[in-house]
Amino acid sequence: MTSNTRTRRRSSHREYFRSKVDLFYGALMGVICVLALVAGTVFVEAGWSNSNPDALAGGALVFVLVGLIAWIFLRTGYIVTPSELIVRFGPFRWRVPLASIEEVSAASFWDKGPALSMDRLTIQYGGWPTGLTVSPADREGFLNALLQMAPSLTRTGDRLVRS
Repeated sequence: MTSNTRTRRRSSHREYFRSKVDLFYGALMGVICVLALVAGTVFVEAGWSNSNPDALAGGALVFVLVGLIAWIFLRTGYIVTPSELIVRFGPFRWRVPLASIEEVSAASFWDKGPALSMDRLTIQYGGWPTGLTVSPADREGFLNALLQMAPSLTRTGDRLVRS
């Protein structure tokens, strides 16, 4: 185990890296969830007291969406195995064969992907034309794990490239 078990867990064949979460994203999603829960409660109360199935359904949908947001925040992370990178983003999963990774580099501010921080990396690989954007909390450890598990990658500064 590493000293920072909250952001990184290691076993002999795989390493898990939690996503870094920016204060901005965390605060924004927290406010949205609180407001949505209030709105959902109002919908459910109105639907229950007025026997309105549409309001009840609306409230239930709001609660499902809040659950999805919570799931994404609680279960976004990246697993490096000897053969692949597994990206978890709440209920969504991507599997990237390490042999298909061409480059890992710093991402631009607006790149989209399963990343909860602006401190991002883009993984270019054969199967995703625009790359996959991630934001591991332990960026150096993540890059080192990729290097260790994919010996065909080499490090050039802050980038990994296929040699």
